[in-house]
Amino acid sequence: MRTAHNVSYELTFILGEAATPEMGKQKTEEITKLIEKFEGKVEKDEQWGRRDLAYLINRNRTGYYVSLWFELPTNQVKPLEEALRFDESVIRHLVTKAYTTAQPGSLYPVVEEEKPARTDSRSAKTETTEAVSAEEELRRTTTTTTKKKAAPKAKAEEALSEEDRLKQLDEVVDELLKADQDDKTTSEA
Repeated sequence: MRTAHNVSYELTFILGEAATPEMGKQKTEEITKLIEKFEGKVEKDEQWGRRDLAYLINRNRTGYYVSLWFELPTNQVKPLEEALRFDESVIRHLVTKAYTTAQPGSLYPVVEEEKPARTDSRSAKTETTEAVSAEEELRRTTTTTTKKKAAPKAKAEEALSEEDRLKQLDEVVDELLKADQDDKTTSEA
């Protein structure tokens, strides 16, 4: 028989509208004892406090949010979720694998575990498509609408200062607005 190994998990649960900070701390202690009963170890807990819910849950408009980061054997997750499901004071809960580490003093975890970089061609394609700046996109659209060649213009823009670039962008926008107004007047006539 295989033995289960400990995995890092994150649990976020919501208590009903009537919950106070004291009740949140008490429920956190109860769930911590439950996790320890299932051979786990709580690393950190955060009391997020009262927040508005996106939709009504059991006639509650607000809820008291709490997050826990803990380690637990993989075969004990299901019994933990079943215990939370039958707890009437918990109106919602979610247990997920923790892909981030809890930072002290933060409301949300921010540091991600390092994942090895992908070297396949798909990731290279997505990186190049994401690298297009807004200025390049504007230049592409303006060159297609004014039917000018893009290569000489791109070389000229590289040699220009930031102030000159902004002036050119203003001129192009003015040209486009004039062309749009001309199109409207001809269609009205």
